[in-house]
Amino acid sequence: YLKFCIKRNLSWWIRYICTLVVYCPTSGAYGNVGVAREPLTNRLEVNGNASKSAAGSWLANSDGRLKKDRKNLNSASVLQQIMQLQGVTYFWDDQQTSYAASRPTSLQYGFIAQEFQSVFPDFVSTDKEGFLQMAYGTLDPLFIEAFKAQQGQIEALKKELQALKKIVVSNK
Repeated sequence: YLKFCIKRNLSWWIRYICTLVVYCPTSGAYGNVGVAREPLTNRLEVNGNASKSAAGSWLANSDGRLKKDRKNLNSASVLQQIMQLQGVTYFWDDQQTSYAASRPTSLQYGFIAQEFQSVFPDFVSTDKEGFLQMAYGTLDPLFIEAFKAQQGQIEALKKELQALKKIVVSNK
């Protein structure tokens, strides 16, 4: 029965095996690993949610040709939300999760997920062990919009200062 299943679904088995090995002859991808998918472009490609034991870079498609119903963020509104956040430094104190042994021992920078969740609930989820996790990489657009809002405030204050300087000079 197993031989029959393997023969009948050979292409599925090849795709499955390609997700487990470092070299995939089907795609020609050498050194790439796929989880529940064939790795096509990156060292690690995951179909679905993934996590790792510390913050860092994850890549995701961002090509405009792959997006619809796009809406610009409101810079001033985003700035108000960002101002509610508190960045922290910390050391891991983890004796509870499956990641405990692989946590960094050096000083870390980040947020407390429970606090972050009160401002941006869509950026926080719960892992299978019941602990909160965050999508750090998705914060970049928010920070850019907050910087733009602040720069607008700075430019307005500069103009106001220049106008006040002219008044002071003319009254001398």
